Amino acid sequence: MPTPSVRWQPPSSFAAGAQALRTWLDSSNDPNTTPDPAISKMVLAASQKIDADCQTERNKLLESVALQRLPAASARVGLDTLAWANGAVQHAWHLIDSLQAASGSVSAAADNHPSA
Repeated sequence: MPTPSVRWQPPSSFAAGAQALRTWLDSSNDPNTTPDPAISKMVLAASQKIDADCQTERNKLLESVALQRLPAASARVGLDTLAWANGAVQHAWHLIDSLQAASGSVSAAADNHPSA
């Protein structure tokens, strides 16, 4: 993951996404139990929020560079961070959904995800 710039801070949805993934990891530690399908929906919701926030933040960063309020190098770090986090959480959700489908659990409905 790129190191965030001092002048740019990632959206708060990143922390919520990390918490959702942590909850899923904690619930999937025991191989003899199936994680609650609601956790998958929580990760899906976090992924969708991160996706929306990344689009908004990307536009803000590009505008700040265009108006010379932010150095291009700082914006680049922010853009790289947004792309990495968005992709990572989306891939994690797809993995969780696939694991649930393979185990026979209820899927979080992949067609509800914007990148599905």
